[in-house]
Amino acid sequence: MTSRNRSLVTVAALAAIVVASWLAFPERRRDDVDRRPINGPAASRIDASRVQSQPSNGLADMPDHQPGFVKHRIPLTFENARNLLALVEGTDHSHDAASLGARARALDECSILATARNYFGNFETNDPSLVSDYGATLPIVRRHVKTYLGRCVDLAHARGARGAEVNASIHFAAAAGNAWARARLFAADWRDLPPGDFDSELTSLLASRDPEVFGVVADVMKWPHPDSRFGNVSGSDVEHWAWMLAACDLGKRCSANDALMRNLCLFGGLCGAYVDLRQFLRESMSAPGEMDAIERQEQVILAF
Repeated sequence: MTSRNRSLVTVAALAAIVVASWLAFPERRRDDVDRRPINGPAASRIDASRVQSQPSNGLADMPDHQPGFVKHRIPLTFENARNLLALVEGTDHSHDAASLGARARALDECSILATARNYFGNFETNDPSLVSDYGATLPIVRRHVKTYLGRCVDLAHARGARGAEVNASIHFAAAAGNAWARARLFAADWRDLPPGDFDSELTSLLASRDPEVFGVVADVMKWPHPDSRFGNVSGSDVEHWAWMLAACDLGKRCSANDALMRNLCLFGGLCGAYVDLRQFLRESMSAPGEMDAIERQEQVILAF
């Protein structure tokens, strides 16, 4: 079996694990499909061979801070938490939208660990097939795995982070007014909206200018959707990535060490030594002129 074929088998195995987790929790099935950043048409023109050939260039060993900088105590947030159990425990008695949203996002991020622990654990071994499968990108994959497990192992063990709890946490946060949670519910239910309500619901969400909302909407726009002033009704990879870049422009964390790039690598098999999402797209899109089209649409979206 060739290295490329073994890589495809590995990704296929993870896909089977994810599908099994959806079957175990039917109420989350559509929700999970809509939130994944690299499913469906949006990834159809990514040249995987070009992505996998990227060298590490030492990115796996990039320090968290540079010598000479004074270290200050940084408030614990969803983005910078190294252990999400601490964040969730800190919101156990909170009822504000921001705290409930952070709690829901933490449970959501860690929910896959319940069914994919063996997959992640494989990267902690010295299995020689990993080298042949991932080549120069293996240090990057391992770095992302280490970060993900550090954030999620304790939470998954202590709280389970199962489908029902994740679903309930998103509904609680949305009821409190958290924009990300409201967007997640929209992403789960938009196919069932009456005609005309798609635009009105989307307009209400985008008024928040919350970058995480734009990121969730990106996962809706990759699918064919109702007639809307917000994008091509057929859905496309151009629409998807343009919305995601707009989210980055508005403040979503899209650099090499952030969750977006981690998800692209761990759950999509798209790994490389990229500085951020924009560089990833510029070096990975296979169709001539496609990146130009994405960046033009990005500017249109930012003007909404």
